Amino acid sequence: MRILLCQRVGGAFGYITDGILNALKDRGHMVQRWGGDEQSWFQFNPDLYIGCSGHKQDIPKDSSTKIAIHVNPYGPVNMNGINESRENIDWVTSKNPDVVFGYGFDSDRIIWSYWEQKNNIKWVPMPTAGDKVMFRNLNIERDLDVVYLGGRWEYKGLTIDPYLLPVLRDDRITFKLHGWGDWPNNICSGVLEENHVNKFFNRGKICPCMSERHTHQYGIDIPERAWKVALCGTLAIHDPVPTLRDKFKSLVISQNPENFKDLCIYYSRPSNKDERDKLAKEQQEEVLANHTYHNRLSVLFDSLDLKDDAEFMLA
Repeated sequence: MRILLCQRVGGAFGYITDGILNALKDRGHMVQRWGGDEQSWFQFNPDLYIGCSGHKQDIPKDSSTKIAIHVNPYGPVNMNGINESRENIDWVTSKNPDVVFGYGFDSDRIIWSYWEQKNNIKWVPMPTAGDKVMFRNLNIERDLDVVYLGGRWEYKGLTIDPYLLPVLRDDRITFKLHGWGDWPNNICSGVLEENHVNKFFNRGKICPCMSERHTHQYGIDIPERAWKVALCGTLAIHDPVPTLRDKFKSLVISQNPENFKDLCIYYSRPSNKDERDKLAKEQQEEVLANHTYHNRLSVLFDSLDLKDDAEFMLA
């Protein structure tokens, strides 16, 4: 297929669409980022456009192109600051998409249910996933107990501060942290270039994984981190997100901040290497089987009645 993705933006959505782009190219699709110029749209003549309500582009009226747009929750659950805005809802419906998709599993459907109930637009579950094209186990020396890559600001700090910071401040832990935002002094080593991320994750024995408050409460919007590091053979240890216990069975999930720290220290110890390596291998295999962007795109293609393409994503 000929597929256009919306423009590359910063933050999580940029990395997520990078994973989507890599998976599509891996299966032989012709994929480009679209800058928004109408002439380039018709020159490329896309079979499918994948866009986002939060990064609007003026999609030409072209009935031959299937349209899939990422949207935020819109349903009976009041998620202040997380729900889709009225402006975005109106914009999405004006584009007559074939489907919309969001960072939830099928069991989270009620949180996006108004897209179907009020606007008659099919919603597709597309949680974040692992990019198996970019992330893999390099079988190099794991010279750090803990590796972490990510941003911190006030809202993220609500979970980062009680979960991650006590781990990094423990004298028994060696760590390296790359990222952006308002990290405490002497913790962050700055932004890491994208072509170094896979090797960086491979240096760690474990990677602590934290979610934001709305993920703790509702189980949606799982960060990519756990899927990524598992593909690298690095053990993912997650804060308590109840829905993940069913979705990612080999994931090490803590009960509270104290237990989170205990688990990080336990699995980083040389004496527990065999147990850690066994779990890390199970996590890697589970992500490869069920939680890559190849898996997610197969679901999207199936929802668009592209059955052959859906099957080929998993071939």
